Amino acid sequence: MVRHGETILNQENRSQPPDTELSARGCSQANALAQRFVNIDFDRIVTSDLTRAEATAKSIALMTSREMVHMPLLREVKRPSEIVGKRWNDTSVLDVRKAMRAHEYDHRWHYSDEENIFDLYARAREAVRFLTERSESNLVVVSHAVFIRMFFCALVTNDEASGLAMYGMIRFSMHLDNAAICIFEHSETDGDTRWRVRAWNDCGHLF
Repeated sequence: MVRHGETILNQENRSQPPDTELSARGCSQANALAQRFVNIDFDRIVTSDLTRAEATAKSIALMTSREMVHMPLLREVKRPSEIVGKRWNDTSVLDVRKAMRAHEYDHRWHYSDEENIFDLYARAREAVRFLTERSESNLVVVSHAVFIRMFFCALVTNDEASGLAMYGMIRFSMHLDNAAICIFEHSETDGDTRWRVRAWNDCGHLF
């Protein structure tokens, strides 16, 4: 599972709309990522359908001649429309985030049209089930920083995670760089599904 390459809005610390494109550096990162996968055996690429992830996946597909499949479940968390495109330190954005933080453990509350943390967790759990049931042995999955961290949270919680655990995962830990690789291994023994994390935030191909 890999995070997309850098975008200009990543550089500017802005909340990103779905059609954000890779920056020049992000394109270079995507190419380096693709080169890394030339010598790695895998069956198919499954990618978020947001522009920045799709562009990253296309680089890998072109260099490895693998099929690319779109999976909307892998999209980044949906932010309130009021903050999209704005800098994270903008006063209006800080006001929205303050209101969201005041209700962050209420699974029924939304500021406007965003996903709250419980919505995101449910989607990550669905993505885990979807990927578990696929027939391929090895997949390259292209997604986004917050979603990948929530995916990890969904793997290590067997049932409903608490709001505290979910926020701890995405806010305080598990940093993930642009174009970084994480390796998750899935196996089944006597009907018991197990996941292991083999690598996190591997950026060796970028240096």
